[in-house]
Amino acid sequence: MRSKAFGVALLMAASAAYAQQDIRYVVTPLNDGIGDTLTGTITTDGNLGVLQGSDIVSFQFTYDLTAAATIDDKTPTPDFGTWGSSDPTSVVVQALAGMPTGVDATATALTYVGGGNLFFVASTNTSLYPNHAYTFFGSLDEFGDIRGLEQTGVGAPSPIATVPEIDPTSAASVLTLLVGGLVVLRGRRPQHLSA
Repeated sequence: MRSKAFGVALLMAASAAYAQQDIRYVVTPLNDGIGDTLTGTITTDGNLGVLQGSDIVSFQFTYDLTAAATIDDKTPTPDFGTWGSSDPTSVVVQALAGMPTGVDATATALTYVGGGNLFFVASTNTSLYPNHAYTFFGSLDEFGDIRGLEQTGVGAPSPIATVPEIDPTSAASVLTLLVGGLVVLRGRRPQHLSA
């Protein structure tokens, strides 16, 4: 009886943990056709439907703009880099302004549906603009360089980002559900009474 109660508790805990889990999406790689690329991840709080800026809990982007034309026609430094929510000045603009993102979240993908945009910046200091990294998802996807006055845009991919088939958090949840189910089933086995 004790193992059955333990199994039920384990199943309930795993289900609750899975239901409250953040969702990590991998950005569909952007390539402007001349060699400039953007990759990255966007993590949400698990809410589904059209996202608000506050639903984004973290993000990270890696860009390479070595082929892009610069605004001032000078080679920028650096042409590539990584930035994201771990940087203290990085923000999701829609979270600050309370604006819609225009991005619909499902359990497996982020898709641009219109009615807003999803705009990430490496700094809220507008005196740096456009001398800071930014990534923009909308009807046109765009990303720019930190210090190089360099930017490029591409047609918006659909979906913007997808969930990997299995990630470590999901694997742990599945394993917990499996073990809990086995414990419950084992607790239901008929007891043989010896005479």
